[in-house]
Amino acid sequence: MDMSAYARLRKLQIISKKISKSALIGDYASAFKGVGIEFDQLRAYVPGDDVRTIDWSASARTAETMVKTFIQERDRTIIVAIDTSSSMFYSSTSQLKYDLASSLLGALGSIAVNSHDHFGALLFSSQVDAWYPPARGLGNLSRIIDAVSAVDESAARTTSFEQLASFLLQQNSRKNVVLFIISDFIDDKLFQLSSISSLVKRYDLTAFSVVDPCEVSFPGFGVLSMQNIESGQFVEVDTRNINQSALFMKKKTDFFRKKGISHFGFDLTAPWLPLLARFFKDRTRRQV
Repeated sequence: MDMSAYARLRKLQIISKKISKSALIGDYASAFKGVGIEFDQLRAYVPGDDVRTIDWSASARTAETMVKTFIQERDRTIIVAIDTSSSMFYSSTSQLKYDLASSLLGALGSIAVNSHDHFGALLFSSQVDAWYPPARGLGNLSRIIDAVSAVDESAARTTSFEQLASFLLQQNSRKNVVLFIISDFIDDKLFQLSSISSLVKRYDLTAFSVVDPCEVSFPGFGVLSMQNIESGQFVEVDTRNINQSALFMKKKTDFFRKKGISHFGFDLTAPWLPLLARFFKDRTRRQV
């Protein structure tokens, strides 16, 4: 394992331990409630109970009117899809976009494990490179963290959200599946993705967008020749056109809103842990 992968692994292990003692677990439980109800127990009828809950078979056996009680179903499944394409290994700061994405995956996995939920992950670029089906327990999370840490950042990889969506729609998903896609979403084909509506119907989908400050406002150096980090092609860009980056960001935000996808941005220059806590609290407020 090279030093960058080892450093990433150690960082994720530290994050996992830190999360297990944080208030984020409670925030997560409030933000992602179970759906539906499940049977809890039988008890004697008391005035005011809904007559529709009376269990007539049990009442006949006990010679006493019995009602069924239910509790909210808490079992959740969390899946995180993390973008491993070449653009994720760019940064104008001291932190790579992929490192921030890895930290978010580690935090979500740790929260799910500590909440006794199923957790799964997939690594994707131009295809789905690795798939770890949802399972409970620290062992599965450890395997995922190992795989995420070991991604070769020197390999050239493009992005295909079409391949990602196709793979996810083929899965026999459980009910109440929360899907996080963590990416920079730099892919013009994303906006023409026809299967996105089906994905939204199948999953409780949230897009975590990792953003480098230069992608929001690039210094105006004039016309520069720039290389697309994924395709390798060179293009001339007029960096004085300060609206170009802002327009793309707005296009992306509008796209998620129109498709009914929860979208939350993480800037490389801002501490991500308070932002994740804010995301949970914002979601909780929207459900009230």
